[in-house]
Amino acid sequence: VSVVFFPLGQNADFKSFDKIDSEFSKWLQESAQNANKNLKKDIPSLKLWHLNGSHSRIGSKQGLYTFYEVDEPTEQEVNLAKYQDKVWFSSNYSADSFKKFGVDADVIPVGFDEDFHKTNKQYLNPDVTHFGLMENLKKENTQKRLSNCGCINMETIININLVFV
Repeated sequence: VSVVFFPLGQNADFKSFDKIDSEFSKWLQESAQNANKNLKKDIPSLKLWHLNGSHSRIGSKQGLYTFYEVDEPTEQEVNLAKYQDKVWFSSNYSADSFKKFGVDADVIPVGFDEDFHKTNKQYLNPDVTHFGLMENLKKENTQKRLSNCGCINMETIININLVFV
């Protein structure tokens, strides 16, 4: 397979991929070194990036694989997604959210390294439900909002850990 690989930032560092086949790593590095020499405008490209910034293209046809972590796309995000020839999301929810606005979207589930979780350590108590809440509000205001919406009864919390970032 002939690949023209353009790493974002122009620096591909494979040191952290200690289990990657050395021949594959060599092949990918050579494709990056020869990218400008082998570039042709009719070669389809796949960009792995955020929606914001996906408008820059290498060739005339570009697909985008992206992660989307918000509940509903903005008008700008829909426009950026429609600019792509195809968009793949990591979740069904994200793909469906964009399809509602006419985006040619599909899903490619994220893989998971089998050895990633093998630390032989327990980080969180499995008998406690853990929430990570990220907002620009004071802890007390967030607790009040959660209580008011019926999400959590703050007076009867048992085995819930709220982390405010």
